[in-house]
Parts: sequence; C-alpha cells; structure tokens
Amino acid sequence: MQVAGRLLDFWWHATHNEFETGRDQVTAHWLVWLGTLFILVPAVRAVRGSTSHAERRGYHVVLWSNALYVVVAVIHFIQHLNLQEVDWAHILLAITNIGSVVGVIIVTAARRRRTTPAIT
Repeated sequence: MQVAGRLLDFWWHATHNEFETGRDQVTAHWLVWLGTLFILVPAVRAVRGSTSHAERRGYHVVLWSNALYVVVAVIHFIQHLNLQEVDWAHILLAITNIGSVVGVIIVTAARRRRTTPAIT
C-alpha cells in the first residue's frame, strides 16, 4: 500500500506543476498515509511478539521508519500549507520509505531462515 501510495505521489507531481495546497497534499498522499497507519499498528505488536532477534530488528526498522515518516509528514504538510518549500522533508520522507522496505526485507529474510531446513 505504501509503495502504491508513493507511485500515486510521483504521478501527482509528474502531472502538476503548481505548489501543493492542503487539498493537493491529501490527493497526492492519502494512500501512503493510510499505508503508514496500517503498518504502524502491526509493527508495534510484532516488535513485542517477535520470536527471533533478527525478526525483531527488522520490525524495529519498520516501526521507527514509519514513526519518523509520520513526524516528517506532519511537518511537511504544515510547511506546504504555509507555502514553504521543504526539500529536506522530501529527502527524509524518501529515506523513511526506503527504511520501511529494508525492515520488511530483514523480517522476510529472518523468517525464511527460520523456516528453511538446514542442509546437512
């Protein structure tokens, strides 16, 4: 959902030359915001209930990447409402999205190692 949200955001920016208003931000970012909400709750639960250290580490990366995303997204939204350009926010938003994907990869790899039988 977050990846689809980023694609929606890229599409919006590719098809619009004007500065983002509050309404534009909702139109461009609603899906990534929803994806962030849907991943935060399970990430909190997974951090508390993960069985392996590697899985827990991956879930921590997902959790903190998305928590930072929320903080930066709120600042980004407010700055755009005040008609301020926020290049640093765009960079941090991209980094947090990458962090979320990296965390998912860590969790997936940890689960595969746990379920794949060792060859002897």
